[in-house]
Amino acid sequence: MTRDADPAETRRRRERRLFTGVALVLTIAPSALAFAARDLWYPAITFTIAAIGALALAWAAVRVPGALHRWRLPRRGITVTARILDKHSGRLTYVYRDDRDRDREYATGWTLASGTTLAVSYDPRDPSIAVAADGAGRWANLVPGLLGLAFGLGVYAFAVTIAIAAAFTD
Repeated sequence: MTRDADPAETRRRRERRLFTGVALVLTIAPSALAFAARDLWYPAITFTIAAIGALALAWAAVRVPGALHRWRLPRRGITVTARILDKHSGRLTYVYRDDRDRDREYATGWTLASGTTLAVSYDPRDPSIAVAADGAGRWANLVPGLLGLAFGLGVYAFAVTIAIAAAFTD
């Protein structure tokens, strides 16, 4: 007997595989180009710098979409009232009912409000993706993600520049 995979878990697995593959290609491509220089230190330094850039880009790629959900869902998602389910070590877990009449959980990293209910907006295409409807934490996730993206692109561009310089200079 096989169990149907949760669509959100399947999506997360697919995203992890994609990010891993992209990070590997981004790391190996400039290093392979640097091998044309026939000096071993060029590929080693390029690989190290490209790996740092690829990790920063992968971190940003995970961070930015979640931050964008915090902007989009309160405007375009379905907003419902969630009731408190559990209070454990400063985290609150709320439960809400989606349009398919299924109970879903939403956990906060901090206490958003005093009281027993919270307005939660969820994605009708994937009801497991939910955010607090008041938009709490929008900037806290978006700014570090964009800074990581800028850092990763800058470092990766530097690695590609080293690889090209190594490959085409004598």
